[in-house]
Amino acid sequence: IFEHLNSLTENMQEAQKGIAVFLASKEGRRQFELTWLQQSPLVTLLREVATQKARPDGWAFLALAGQHARTHEPDDVNHIKERYGHSTLRKILIASELFDLLDEPLPNGGFRTLYRVKTLNQ
Repeated sequence: IFEHLNSLTENMQEAQKGIAVFLASKEGRRQFELTWLQQSPLVTLLREVATQKARPDGWAFLALAGQHARTHEPDDVNHIKERYGHSTLRKILIASELFDLLDEPLPNGGFRTLYRVKTLNQ
């Protein structure tokens, strides 16, 4: 039993070292920041708007999401660059890797940005 427990302890210490090395690496920091961003209140709100306020084709208006964000997460929106490292909701959508974006042309020559939550098989 002692040898078995000793082996388990050694394996756990090796795993702990591996995790520490990974978290100190560039990819580890990127993954940590990505996970933090994906679980942030602002991205959670963007996900909710995308699912609850989508058009029949599944796309939601980024402008509508911006209105909801300003209403429900005003402090995050007012300090978006400092808190999230990105200056716009569009950039946050891209950085989170959770959404598809589409610039839909308008008759006047402009466009409006639409987004949706990516499907699992993408």
